[in-house]
Amino acid sequence: MLNFIITIISAIIIVIIGQMIVRLTIIPIQKQRELIMEIKTSLAFYADIHTQLVDDSKSYTEAKIEFRKFATELDGKTYIIVGYWLFEVMGLVLPRENIKNGHSALIGLSNRLSKFKDYETVEEDTEFIESNVNEMNKLVNEIKENLKI
Repeated sequence: MLNFIITIISAIIIVIIGQMIVRLTIIPIQKQRELIMEIKTSLAFYADIHTQLVDDSKSYTEAKIEFRKFATELDGKTYIIVGYWLFEVMGLVLPRENIKNGHSALIGLSNRLSKFKDYETVEEDTEFIESNVNEMNKLVNEIKENLKI
């Protein structure tokens, strides 16, 4: 009878520990990966905006908000992973430095997109357009490189 009780208690403890591991590490890692895939999808979806001038200020506003939102979510989803350093050493998650650089590049891209909010005033300024499009492309490449997408 004592063995039965010890077995039941042990099983309960193992289930609790397993659930804690799943909820504190595996699920947050999966959510971080899903976010990185969303970022990849949005970079492809908004490719026309960050590679050339588009005469739709609404698109710039939407993209600006989305990339800034992704930057903040990336930080949050990384911070919430318990024992991140261990998973980083094991190669299961991206290094924090990559996440930090990806975050900065997403914010930079969002800031660059806000420069096009008044399309009519920049339409004729080809130097401004070329400079900003080139800078946005650099930021996109930095995002892809750091987030391994």
